[in-house]
Amino acid sequence: FEYLNKSIAAKPDYSEAHSYLSLMYREKQKTSCSDAKKFEADAQKEAKIAIELAAKAKAEAEAKAAEEAAKGETKK
Repeated sequence: FEYLNKSIAAKPDYSEAHSYLSLMYREKQKTSCSDAKKFEADAQKEAKIAIELAAKAKAEAEAKAAEEAAKGETKK
């Protein structure tokens, strides 16, 4: 948990770290009786962040590809 939180602090848009942190919370939930609901909520929060960041990165990549394609067509 420590290193995942450090990586997210250093790079908040690192979707893979959020995704893995979600997985870690889900695994911790399996071993905890008293805090299971808290870990589930934390896992869902991190999963949501990871999905949003991945969608944002995909949209940015598609926009960049479209922009480059448009530049290539204007050169012809």
